[in-house]
Amino acid sequence: MSKQNHSLAQFIELATSQHPLQTPNEHVILGGGTSYLITPDMYDFVPEDGPELSAHNKYLAIGIHKSVRYVEGPAGRNSKKVGLVVESKKTPFHNTDGTLLDKTASIVGPNAIRDDGSVDRGAIAYLNQQLKGLHVIVHYPNGRSREVLLSGVSQATAATHVIDVQGERVSVQEYFKRKYTQKLSYPDAPLATAFEKGQTNYYPMELCSIRDNQRAQLSQLNAREVAAMIKASAVPPTNLKRQIESSVHALNLKESEYLKEAGIQIFAKGRRLPPPTILFGRESESMVDKDSGKWHVRDAFYLPATIEKWAIYLIPAARTREKYRFGENEMNDFIRAYINCCKQHGMIINGPADKQMLQPNPDDVDKCIGICKDNNCDFVFFVTSDAVTNLHNLIKGCERKYEIVTQDLKLSNAAEIAMRGKQETVLNIVCKTNEKMGGINYTIKLADQGIHNLIEDGTLFIGLGISHPGALGNYERARGAAPNVPSVIGYAANMKKHSFDFVGDYLFDEARRDEKYTTLAHITKTCVTRYQNSRGDAPKRLILFRNGMSEGQFATAKQYEIPMVRLALQECSASSCKLTVLVSQKTHNIRLFAHEELSKSTGSSKNLNIKPGTVVDEQVTHPEHSEFYLNCHSAIQASSFLQVIT
Repeated sequence: MSKQNHSLAQFIELATSQHPLQTPNEHVILGGGTSYLITPDMYDFVPEDGPELSAHNKYLAIGIHKSVRYVEGPAGRNSKKVGLVVESKKTPFHNTDGTLLDKTASIVGPNAIRDDGSVDRGAIAYLNQQLKGLHVIVHYPNGRSREVLLSGVSQATAATHVIDVQGERVSVQEYFKRKYTQKLSYPDAPLATAFEKGQTNYYPMELCSIRDNQRAQLSQLNAREVAAMIKASAVPPTNLKRQIESSVHALNLKESEYLKEAGIQIFAKGRRLPPPTILFGRESESMVDKDSGKWHVRDAFYLPATIEKWAIYLIPAARTREKYRFGENEMNDFIRAYINCCKQHGMIINGPADKQMLQPNPDDVDKCIGICKDNNCDFVFFVTSDAVTNLHNLIKGCERKYEIVTQDLKLSNAAEIAMRGKQETVLNIVCKTNEKMGGINYTIKLADQGIHNLIEDGTLFIGLGISHPGALGNYERARGAAPNVPSVIGYAANMKKHSFDFVGDYLFDEARRDEKYTTLAHITKTCVTRYQNSRGDAPKRLILFRNGMSEGQFATAKQYEIPMVRLALQECSASSCKLTVLVSQKTHNIRLFAHEELSKSTGSSKNLNIKPGTVVDEQVTHPEHSEFYLNCHSAIQASSFLQVIT
């Protein structure tokens, strides 16, 4: 981009930041381009937009994120404009109501804390995870206060922990009584700890308050808080549009003397792609409904799998009473429904070679899967109580350890099938089984035969996804700690004989590195080599589809990653293979809504969601990159979210 464009972008960034900077009583600025509203109701936000997640603990703050982006603008192709993108943002914050002890009571719940403030010893570890890295203000009885960074929570209490005071050993409770003539109300409550000047200091929780404007980490949210946050964030498009308009109002953009002449409303023209036809076995096919994106599964899978020998095991909860009665009769009913559905769709399967009930013990489950492997089973099915949550990862680990396919089903779903004959549920389970066992449920046929030929004839697709470890907490970051968990790179490719048969693998890499130079080359060589072995020829085209890359990294990818991929193709004797790299971004902040007149014409004026299959490739797209927005799905609830693909 030219120097002039950068200057314009910087001006817009500064001009739109003036109101938040000059109104600290209305905006709290945290990070570049992001501010949070102190009184969101001033700008037509309602309490449901930012609810309290838990009393005395956390709330959902309403914020605004703005960024400057280069777009084509209303003039269309070959035009470069600078646009401002405004997004309503919601982030969990720590509540400042009450004391640290009040927050502790909210975290552990009424069953783990008593009236005297004492906490079950088993809850201390959870409190450490919740409170570590939190900034609190210690209020001393003499009116003095100081801010400290918590390092954790101690099992010791003010009544039991002894400190050295001028050569005398006294309890924390006695220390406050002597020095401040302060009688602690909760001497049996655990003490908060802070590592300061090479030593650990201890503070009574009842004297600590939470410093304002602290974001809560995802690891500090419990299941109820996450559910409440999702509910408040997953709003229908009419509400989302209102919230974005309120955010624009809160930034004073429409009234700003700098920007009065700058606002241009853009109506980008979209087009809908024709839906594909779904092909099944026995030459049957199903049409996709263009508005809902749904289709009906036909009788036979495109390529049904064969299960030669398998076993099924029930794992009930040890002490929890099950919601459903699921004994031997119900187990037999489920097996019968499962086998019938498999056979109906062309799979070859007989009754299970083994059927037992296992205790929810990790060692027993591991041993059981090992025995199945020794007895030449190629598939193991588990029906696990909903209350047993510690075995799923173990089962998946044993799948890798013993190289045997497993499937784990919640008991509640199995009971619905056995007792109520839920055909759609059992079909979903069988579809998953068929894919796991190497079958293909269906393929697709595109309306444009020319494009369809490009998909089938000599094209290798490699899809790449990167998952980074969770962010470090404030306490770890303050001490320069490095992540001890690697990043995981998963990939899938149609490198087997059939062009719609995708298989994959995963690799580990250095944590939080988005540049994958050598890793991409290794994956390319692996997939191209297997493609050649399966089909007897090198691919004519390679389409590499990946995520985990921001726009700022495109230049680096062009300079380093793509040449490494081309080198890998040369080493596989596929130098003539054409290369296309598609980058999918889901973290962009552009929100597109259907025009209200279009919604009225379809009889759904309250639903501004864009229909599935809609493509937008002008005006809001990048002026230099080949870019388009695509809505791949139909939103069941809330607002549909378009991927931007470059």
